[in-house]
Formats: sequence, structure tokens, C-alpha cells
Amino acid sequence: MKRSITSVSYTIKEEPLSLALPGPRSLHKILKGVIISRYMKRIFFVFALLFLVGCGGKNYDTFSECLTEKGAAMYGAYWCPHCINQKEEFGGSWKFVTYVECSLPQNAGQTPQCREAGITGYPTWVFDDGSRVEGEASFETLAAKTGCALPE
Repeated sequence: MKRSITSVSYTIKEEPLSLALPGPRSLHKILKGVIISRYMKRIFFVFALLFLVGCGGKNYDTFSECLTEKGAAMYGAYWCPHCINQKEEFGGSWKFVTYVECSLPQNAGQTPQCREAGITGYPTWVFDDGSRVEGEASFETLAAKTGCALPE
């Protein structure tokens, strides 16, 4: 008794998919290709993101934690391109840095905390001794101001 499949319908994530198939052996190949082509971009994106977030770069966790322990804080604004650059330099280690957001939503002015601190430009690094560095600060500058060691 011979069986042959001439038409198959599948639903993948509520998207109907109809295939006209010449036989059961090609069903596996076609479905495998459909699944791979639909999800290959997502899989590639996840691996690329993991690589960029920290798998492929230096780990600045210890340095970032040290900056916070030594009283360093970065004052910035969500819309500031230099602040974004500074955050990206730290990668996934940024979460350990003390950050103070100075901009109110929809550019509605500056927060009271930043006004009281006398912040006039972004980013501004403020250190425990009261000194400041305005603009993007290199890791070498941050290390020199705090005594924190850079990772090798």
C-alpha cells in the first residue's frame, strides 16, 4: 500500500503555511528549511547581541564596582550622545556605575538633584573629593581620579 502526500497545511505561530509536497521524504526537508529560514535571523541576532554585550569584550565589572565604591558618579541625560557613548564603553558593566539622570521626560528641564549639584553639561563625572570631569572621560582618567585599577 503506497501513501503519498500531495498537500499539507501547518500553523506556525498563528500564521498558516500551505505546502504542496510531492512525497513524504521532501516534507522533512521543506519544513526544516522553513523553520530555519524563519528563525535564523533571530538566532543570529541573539548570538550577536550576547557577543556585543560582554562575551567578546573586556569585562569592566570590577572597575565599575570600584568607581562606585570610591564615590564616583556620572551625571547625564538620556538624550545626550556623549552620555550614550560613555555608557557603551562600559558595556554590560555599566549597571555597576552610579548614574544620575538629569533630564526630565520629554526634555522638560533638569532634575532638582542636578540643579543643586550645579551640573551644566553632560556627561559630568563627580568624584568623592568634589572634583569633576566634564565630557566623556577615558578609563585612564577615571582610574587616576579614583585609584581604581583597570582590567588587563
